[in-house]
Amino acid sequence: MSDGVSIHTSKFLLSCRCPFFATMFFGSMRESEGKEIKLNFCDSGTMNIILSYLYQGFVKLSNLSIESLLDVLETSRLLCLDLLVEGVQLHLKTMFYDGTCSIGDVLLVYDWCVGNKFEEFSCEVLEEISLRVILDDPLFSELSSEALIKIILSRKYSTAEVDLFTCVFQWLDHQTELPHQIKENVLCCITLENIESGYLDTEVRSSGLFSDSNISEALEKQITNTKNKPQRCFLCFPQTWEELSDKCSMCDKKFLGSDDLFTHHEEVHSIFRCKMCKFYDCGWSAFVKHTADKHCKVNHK
Repeated sequence: MSDGVSIHTSKFLLSCRCPFFATMFFGSMRESEGKEIKLNFCDSGTMNIILSYLYQGFVKLSNLSIESLLDVLETSRLLCLDLLVEGVQLHLKTMFYDGTCSIGDVLLVYDWCVGNKFEEFSCEVLEEISLRVILDDPLFSELSSEALIKIILSRKYSTAEVDLFTCVFQWLDHQTELPHQIKENVLCCITLENIESGYLDTEVRSSGLFSDSNISEALEKQITNTKNKPQRCFLCFPQTWEELSDKCSMCDKKFLGSDDLFTHHEEVHSIFRCKMCKFYDCGWSAFVKHTADKHCKVNHK
């Protein structure tokens, strides 16, 4: 084995239970001619676990460490033991759900899956990773650049850009000898114009990760996007609460979005307040008529 330990076993039994060994011992490979073969893809501890599975048809995984489970997972895939691969993956996911492993263990498994091309399983592990939580874990700084980029890109549409920047900044701060190209690949995951202008001018600029020209360009894009942002018609989509706060103007209750706020107005208050003269009236039609008659200089189209 890779650790220099010899293991005695039956090649006939191995061939019956494992396609890999069947090809090796009874195929055209030169190993079929000798009585002793050398396997460098795993150590004796991992192979003993595999042999236990081949002999008995099952193996106890609960007493294995995360590192041992990953070794068994990789060796099982190499030996084409699909049922064992599925069993180890299921056991790891159960550990995630039960909370029996730390955030660091989840990061370790995800980084390993990315590095060893377990694409489907890595996507399942990624669902267990919370960006805000992993920043406080010591193993976060040991993530590979490939794993970090996948985490950031998967959070693009569900996480504030400033949090993604913080993630990249903390990770880069712990990298001592990082090739320039890898650093650029990581920074390319950040969209500067999606970061609030005040934060751009202070935290992002002082970090030194982006040039002044890049920051200035992002600020200009923000101004341009604000000017070009289409305005909603007050009559087609009137907002009878504070325009941008998602807070009810009548009871000061806050909501996650305008849809929830609109539903709250209809179910609780059933009236609408004019933003210009504080006119109250029950019903949508009367409110729209009031706005058109009192506050619109031209006919609404």
